[in-house]
Amino acid sequence: MGKINFFGLLFMGGLLYLMSSCLGDNEYDSEDWKMANAQISSFSLASDEVDLSAVRFTIDQVNGKIYNKDSLSFGTVLEHKVIATVGFDNLYGANSLFFVEQSTGDTVTSVSDSIDFSEPVMITVYAIDGISTKTYDARLNIHQVNPDTMVWEKYADILPGRTLQDMKVLPYNGYYYMYAVENTVHQLYRSDMQDMVNWERISLQGFPDRAILSQITACEQTLYATTDGG
Repeated sequence: MGKINFFGLLFMGGLLYLMSSCLGDNEYDSEDWKMANAQISSFSLASDEVDLSAVRFTIDQVNGKIYNKDSLSFGTVLEHKVIATVGFDNLYGANSLFFVEQSTGDTVTSVSDSIDFSEPVMITVYAIDGISTKTYDARLNIHQVNPDTMVWEKYADILPGRTLQDMKVLPYNGYYYMYAVENTVHQLYRSDMQDMVNWERISLQGFPDRAILSQITACEQTLYATTDGG
């Protein structure tokens, strides 16, 4: 009987401990913590000129950053301000929010007002307790470089002293070939794929004057170019 009573008491003690945990001993379930919680849990933007409904924002709580990983297409322009919709990490919401526009320096204090997101916006959230705050750097990322063109800024000295009006570079047989318009004349340069700094000029004969460089393509070991006349 002694053994039965001992194990019975042990079982009841464990059960009471579990019940106390479920009833809110966790600090994150306390009323004080909820009142001091200023975290943003969801964020979205809406615009009358650009469809932003599919834009998904990442909220980095540790570093205080809100951004869209998938940048909007190159050339996207927001000429007008947008409306921000903010959700919070607790049922109480927030005491107040402040949006500081980096582009203008203006402060917006109402979520119903439009906000300039052409540059990053600093968001400060005041929790329900009116004391606790959390600040986020929010931005709407837009591709700054046309993905259909190669970025050449890192090779600033490709052709020192030369001015090119147009160019098209494409890989072919272990080299990069650069077709260019230099002083209204078509030229051809070549560089090893492992180099891309030193370019060798190659004789270009029979090249059509009205060729569209952007449409030069490689197919079955042959390069093809089309003209503006088709």
